[in-house]
Amino acid sequence: MPTEKRHSNINVWGTLITFDDDPRWIEAERELKRTSDLETDAAVVLVTVQPTTQAGILALLKYAVEADTDGVGWPDSLQSDDGQITRRWQFFLIEGVAEALAGMVSARAVA
Repeated sequence: MPTEKRHSNINVWGTLITFDDDPRWIEAERELKRTSDLETDAAVVLVTVQPTTQAGILALLKYAVEADTDGVGWPDSLQSDDGQITRRWQFFLIEGVAEALAGMVSARAVA
């Protein structure tokens, strides 16, 4: 597809549609944005999962290391549920794992 037919751009910062662009290009940009949003949504779910077993913690951490191959694959600006904290995804993953481990330690102490 010629460069002159690929000026439209749809991303997290906005939508710029050049109407003389090839319609396939515009649709490809829309689809890229849609799937990127789905990927971000899935990453948010993963970093908020609180594992209930040591094996679950290990699996979650291993997946996080393998999935974030370039350091930008997961959201870098997430907000806490109360909107008070904005951090990279790693912060929320570590927070959830720490809570899970604390729960496991407490459960063992009671048992």
